[in-house]
Amino acid sequence: MGRKYRYEFTKKVYPEYIVFLVVKNKYVTYGLDLDLVNYIINENKIRNTYGKKRKSTEINIFNLLDRYKINYLILDNLDIITKKDYLDNNYNKYIYLFILNKVINNIGNNLVKTSLL
Repeated sequence: MGRKYRYEFTKKVYPEYIVFLVVKNKYVTYGLDLDLVNYIINENKIRNTYGKKRKSTEINIFNLLDRYKINYLILDNLDIITKKDYLDNNYNKYIYLFILNKVINNIGNNLVKTSLL
């Protein structure tokens, strides 16, 4: 079973979790989960530019997911290594924020393009 199929199978079983797969000692995710992870990392970078200076430039995505209270799974093959559950899971909240941000950016880009014509 390929990585993508393992991800899709697990995503169907745990739809409100970000699913990470362990591949060559790295964590990999796909689809909307990947977009959500990138959105959270970028939001954190924006907040940190106006806040305190970080000691390290390395971003630990799992610390961010814990801070934002988003459920996640870490899988090695089909074995669950780590499963974080929060009663007040914010997975859907940040999915909606990501999609809303994407729509607003697309509208803004289209307005700029049409105003330049």
